[in-house]
Amino acid sequence: MLDFLDSIPLYGTATTVVCAVLGVLAVVVLVLALPKDRRTRILVLASGLTVLVSVVALVVVLVVLSVPLSEIPVGTMVGVVLILWCLFLGVVDLASHLDRLSTSWRRVWLTVPVAVAVIVGLVTVNGSYRIYPDIGSLTPDEPYTKVHADQIPDAVGADGTVAVRDWNPPRTSRGMPDVGTRFSATIPAPASGFQARPAQIYLPPAWFTVPRPRLPVVVLMPGIPGSPDQWFDEGQAAEVSQDYQKNHHGLSPIVAVVDATGATWNNPVCTDSPRGKVRTYLDQDVPAWLTDRLDADPDRAHWAIGGLSYGGTCALQVGANSPRGYGTVLDFSGERTPVNDAGDHAATVRDFFGGSEDAFRAANPEDLFKAHADDGRYRHLRIWFVAGHSDQGAVRDLSALAQLATAAGADVTVRKVPGGHDFGTWRTALKEAFPTVAEQGGL
Repeated sequence: MLDFLDSIPLYGTATTVVCAVLGVLAVVVLVLALPKDRRTRILVLASGLTVLVSVVALVVVLVVLSVPLSEIPVGTMVGVVLILWCLFLGVVDLASHLDRLSTSWRRVWLTVPVAVAVIVGLVTVNGSYRIYPDIGSLTPDEPYTKVHADQIPDAVGADGTVAVRDWNPPRTSRGMPDVGTRFSATIPAPASGFQARPAQIYLPPAWFTVPRPRLPVVVLMPGIPGSPDQWFDEGQAAEVSQDYQKNHHGLSPIVAVVDATGATWNNPVCTDSPRGKVRTYLDQDVPAWLTDRLDADPDRAHWAIGGLSYGGTCALQVGANSPRGYGTVLDFSGERTPVNDAGDHAATVRDFFGGSEDAFRAANPEDLFKAHADDGRYRHLRIWFVAGHSDQGAVRDLSALAQLATAAGADVTVRKVPGGHDFGTWRTALKEAFPTVAEQGGL
């Protein structure tokens, strides 16, 4: 029974239909439950409060947080308005009866349609971003051991490690745990000085064996707004790694989710500028620490860098500017060019590239692919471009970039998967790419 409940989907066609029916029923019941003599007044007051709060919230999101209106799904707005309106109906109705000594059973019963409407609204918002695929994902079982960074064994260096091809599972499984380990760590930034938030890192079981295999690394980045936790919590990166390692004797790439923004809403355009040397951090500081601290494979042709939305755009910038820095780029729903939150190219050039269009073009993947179409600079680079079917902007941008990257000699894979600009798309993208990335990493 519990397994059945856990498997109930929280988005999809069937869920949308059920939510629509329940939402309409909840609203009808809620309105009919209001006292006739006060119904109109309560409806007007609740609706006014809903409009006021909704407009203020929208202004904050659009102006203060600089989120484009196109990035706010209709489902999100519908869900938020439904929640606010039903909550205000209940609160206003209850407030209108405070002069009574006790709350009538009618007022208590009124909480039922309010609760249903709130749940429907939350499910509707979730459907816009596909954060939780089913009820079971609301309280997931963590497929790893979570520890503090100081509990991770020290690096052993070349004398204590072996190449993956020389690692013999039956002989070297001594000390191998059943599941991987996740921990948080602040990556030093001596080269860039970039003030990044702590990274979230997953070590597969084989990392804990003696001798230790030199594993490749998949570096992932979240979008904006976002945090490194998202790739493990909503993105299910550990589950993807676990599925791979189960069939490969505990071997899997190290997964390092790093911060490329410095704050939840910050957008440093993933370049080296007065606002932070993000590209240097990703190209030098992150690999150096992962190699020195975690005995990762020093051959970065075996590594991958990727991300979702801003993270995908950023990964392509790193790969295009330093094609030997990582062997594979995973661009999931990224943009065609780096740009500030307002989508203002002129302001982007002014604020991040010293006002120089030449400096911008020298760092912009699209221009780099065009400039190096004939010199073989990208012949060793593999790129995955993945977007959701309904995310037309990303589909268009990535298709154009894929053509340019292919013409420049890169090994390009293009995928369109079910979904939009949401975690449903990004989970699927990682699941599809991960086995190939692991094999290209030498596993």
